[in-house]
Amino acid sequence: MSADLELLCYDLLTSFVKILELRNPFNIDHCKLVAHYCGKLAEEVGLPEESRLRLVRAAEIHTLGVLLQMEEKQADRNLPISGLGDKTGREVSIHEREEQIFENILSKIPQLSGCREILYQRHEWFDGTGSLLGLAGEQICLEARLMAVADAYVDLAAPKAHRPPESKEVAMLRLRELSGLQFDPQFVEALERVLSSVESSVSDRRARKFELAHCRHYLSLGHFYTQIHETDWALRSYVTAEKMAARMDEPGLALGAISGQFMVFCDLSELERAREVLQEVRSRGTSQGDKLGYQLLWGLLEWLSRRPAGKEILSGVIQKHQSTGNLPGLAAALGFQACMTLFFEGRDEESHLDYLRKFLDLVDTHDVFDVIERYRPYTIPVLLNAIVQDVKGHLARNLLTRMGEPCHGPVLERLKDIEPSQWTKVLMPCTTLSEPVAVSESSEADGERWIEITTLGQIKCHYAGRTIGIEHWQTQKTLRLFLKMALTPRMPLSNEALTDELWPDAGPKKGRDSLRNCIHQLRRSVRTLLEDEKAAVVTRSRKNKTIALDIPCRFDFQDFEEKSHQAIEAIKQGKPEEALERASLALDLYQGCFLDGMDEGWIDSTRSRLSALFTQVQMVVARVHLARGDFQQAESASRELIKLDDLREEAHVLLIESLAKVGRSAEAVAHYEKAVELFEEEIGVTPESLRNALVELGLLL
Repeated sequence: MSADLELLCYDLLTSFVKILELRNPFNIDHCKLVAHYCGKLAEEVGLPEESRLRLVRAAEIHTLGVLLQMEEKQADRNLPISGLGDKTGREVSIHEREEQIFENILSKIPQLSGCREILYQRHEWFDGTGSLLGLAGEQICLEARLMAVADAYVDLAAPKAHRPPESKEVAMLRLRELSGLQFDPQFVEALERVLSSVESSVSDRRARKFELAHCRHYLSLGHFYTQIHETDWALRSYVTAEKMAARMDEPGLALGAISGQFMVFCDLSELERAREVLQEVRSRGTSQGDKLGYQLLWGLLEWLSRRPAGKEILSGVIQKHQSTGNLPGLAAALGFQACMTLFFEGRDEESHLDYLRKFLDLVDTHDVFDVIERYRPYTIPVLLNAIVQDVKGHLARNLLTRMGEPCHGPVLERLKDIEPSQWTKVLMPCTTLSEPVAVSESSEADGERWIEITTLGQIKCHYAGRTIGIEHWQTQKTLRLFLKMALTPRMPLSNEALTDELWPDAGPKKGRDSLRNCIHQLRRSVRTLLEDEKAAVVTRSRKNKTIALDIPCRFDFQDFEEKSHQAIEAIKQGKPEEALERASLALDLYQGCFLDGMDEGWIDSTRSRLSALFTQVQMVVARVHLARGDFQQAESASRELIKLDDLREEAHVLLIESLAKVGRSAEAVAHYEKAVELFEEEIGVTPESLRNALVELGLLL
C-alpha cells in the first residue's frame, strides 16, 4: 500500500471515530483529547519520536473497538468496516470482541499495525489486579501504560451521564490514590508536571463542547420531528435548543432554533404565532450579523401574510448577501423569493422566472445543497416549476433525484390543475398542531363538577366556592405535576418521562421516590380543595408504569380562546358591536401569559398560541373603535398594540388614522416618520401601507 493511500485510510478511520463519537455527547472529542495528553506526556518523559507517533495514532482511534461493539449490538446495524458481517459477537468476551475488531481493521492498514499492542493492553492494571490479559508491571507495553493515565484523566475531567466533571485537582487526587495499583507511578507524576504548565483545564473545554453538542442535539431533534410532522415535539425541541443557545451566548445556534420554530408555524399557516417567535428574538436583541437571518424570516412572513413588503424585504436581503458573499444566506433568500413569486404571482410571471434563474445559477456553481434540503417545502415547488418552464431543467431533475424524488412526472401531473400557492399542501400534507385538551366528557348535568383552573395571570384552582393558590401546594413540583396531568386528562403519563423532566439530575431510585412523594402531596392538596379525603385523584398503573389524573378540570384559557375566535369571526362578518363585546370578554380573561413564571418546554407551545391570539383580539378592538368614530379609544388600543408588536404595520396605520381624524395631524406625521425609521432599521424597508395612509388622509403628496 502506498504511503498516500495509507494516510488516506488513516484519515478516513479517524473521521469515522469522530462521527461515532458524535452519537453520544459525552464522547465528543474524547479521542482527540486523549491523544493531546498522550503527546504531552510522551514529550515529558522523553519517548523516542517513533514511539511517540505510534502512541498518538493509537490514542486518536482508541475507542473504535468499544464504539463499534455498541453499534453492532443494534438490531438494524450491519457494519462492513469491522469485517465481521452480521455476527453480534456475543459468543465471545468483551475484550476478545474488541481484539477481533482491531485485528480486522488495523491489520489492513500497515501504518497502524504497530498500534494494536497499545490498544489491546490499555485497560490492564499496573499491579495485575484488574488485568484480563494476565499482564502486570513492565509486561504491559510502555505506551499502553502511558495511555491508561491520559485516558483516565480525560474521563474524570469530562462530564458523564451519571456525574458532573471533576476539577483538575480532584481528578489528580484520584489518580494518585491508584498510583502503583492501576497506574504506572512515573506517568502519574509526569501528568502532574504537565498539568501544572497548562493554563486552562480540560474540564472547562469539554464542558463547553458538551453543552454545544447538547444544544445541537436538540436542534437536530427539532429538524427530525419537523420532517415526520410531529410538530408539537419539534417545537419543544427547538425551544429547548434556543434557551440553551441563549444561555451559552451562541447567536448562530439560537437563530437556527428560532428559524425552526418559525418554519413549523409557517407550515401550519399559524402566521400570528410565527410573528410571535420573531418578536421574541427581537426583544433579546440581535447583532448585525444575525439581523440578515432575522430579516430573511420577516420577508417570508410578510409574503405569506399577503403583504407587498415581503418581496421588498427579501430583495434587500439578497443584495446584502451578494455583497458579503454569504452563499447559504443568498441561496435561502433566492429560494424563498422564487417560491413566493411562484405562489402569489404565478408560474409564468417574469418576476418569478428571473428569481428562478438566479437561484438555479447559484446552485449550479456552488454547493448549497444543504440549504435546498433544509427548506424543502419551499425549494421543491421551485424545482418542479423549473422543469415545467425548462429553466435549467437538467439541474432541477438531478436535484430532485438527490432529494429522493426521482420520478417527478406523476407529481407534475397532480399539480397541473392546482394553483401554485396550494402546491406545498398537496406535496407535503402534515398533521395539525396538537394541543392539550382539558374538557371532560362528563358534565355538571351528570352530577360531576369540574375543578376550574386559572392559568392566565395568577395560578389558582377553584371548586364549589373554595380556592387554593400557589401557596397551598407543598412544593412547586407538585403543582407542575398537577397542571401537566390536568392538561392531558385521563391520558396516562410515563413515570420515567416525568422523573426525567422534574428531577433530571436524580438517579433512578431517587427519581422514583421523589415522584411517589410528589403524588402523595398532590393527592393531599386536591382532596383539601374537594373536601373529600377519599376522592380518587390519581390513577396509577404498576403494569404500564404510568399515572393519570382521575378528576375533570376546566381552564380559563379555553373560554379565552372561544371568545377570541368569536370576536375575530364577528369582525370578518361585519358585526362590529358583537366583535367588540366578545373581544372585551376575552381581554378580561387574559390577566397575564399562560402559566406565568413556569419554564417547562410543554408550556411554550400553548403560551405562544394564546399570546398571538391576545394580539389579534387587541387588533379587533382597535379596528372597531376606529370604525365607530371612538378615536381616543382607537388611539389607546393602537398604542397598546404597538407595545405588544411594534412591527405590526396595521397598528401604526390605525394610530396614524386615529390621530389625524381628531385634528392631530402633526403628531400623525411625526409618528409616521418614527415608524419609517423603525421599519428601515429592523427589516430594511418601509411598508407601503404606512405611506398610503398618509396619502389617503391628505398629509402626504
